[in-house]
Amino acid sequence: MKLHCHDVNGKKIFVRKDTPDETVANSCLGDEFLMISQILANISYENTVIDLGGYIGAAAIKFATTIPHCIVITVKPSPENFQILQLNTMQYRNIIAVNAAIGNICSKMPIYSRNTGEWGHTLVSTPKDCVKPSMIDTVDVLTVQQILEKYSPSRNRLSLVKIDIEGGEVDLLSDPSWMENFAVATAELHDRIINGCTNAWIAATSKKSRFSIVEPGEKMISVDPALLRALH
Repeated sequence: MKLHCHDVNGKKIFVRKDTPDETVANSCLGDEFLMISQILANISYENTVIDLGGYIGAAAIKFATTIPHCIVITVKPSPENFQILQLNTMQYRNIIAVNAAIGNICSKMPIYSRNTGEWGHTLVSTPKDCVKPSMIDTVDVLTVQQILEKYSPSRNRLSLVKIDIEGGEVDLLSDPSWMENFAVATAELHDRIINGCTNAWIAATSKKSRFSIVEPGEKMISVDPALLRALH
């Protein structure tokens, strides 16, 4: 694996040539999470961010450097991507990297390539957009609660969960009770991979106390105003 170091908005990022790495890094460290950063800009309490689908770490770096008083727990299952994520985030003392997939039940599951490059790995065994996915590894699957219990200080409030897990959101959001304690949730939805992603998100965020923001593309944001106020 040959890596190149790039300066992206003042951050040093290691990327692979001829992969989506540099594009993703430019986006994450550019304006992709601008609205999230603005919503959470004035936090005064110690808080925890969970980044589900950390890829090579650029989103985790963005959150760690723009959300005050936070620790970021970034989760990625595929081994090679995780190695790069670790390399990119190791200098940030408030980022914890976890090599696992996320789901509703602790287990081991195969992870598949959809032949879309390094960013297309999924737990979905029969993705709609790939006729012949190939299994690349078997990974540990943890629940959000397990991750919080192990890595988040008990004193911390829960500020943000970011979900970008290539169709795994259908399973994760089938029991969304864990999400209720996060002030802000954001997701990139993948109905092109598996049916039901958008419906699962709507059901998970439809409580009257929350309001929703739709950004261009596949991204959704859900905010609980009371929990957000409690962070300030």
